[in-house]
Amino acid sequence: MRTQSIIKPSFSERFLHGLALTILYILLLVFALFIGLFIGFVLFGKGNFFDFLNLDTWRNIIHFVR
Repeated sequence: MRTQSIIKPSFSERFLHGLALTILYILLLVFALFIGLFIGFVLFGKGNFFDFLNLDTWRNIIHFVR
């Protein structure tokens, strides 16, 4: 019977893998937030797409909510 040797990844490999997964997770969350805001503002709210990208629009919305 032949035994197989299992090579454990080093600490740095595990750390980089975890870091890459964390960054990917954060990017997916930001992307989902962007898509949700787009759907809410442009499709449901009948806003203009270019107004959606304008920072002044979001400043006015935040000012209105406060």
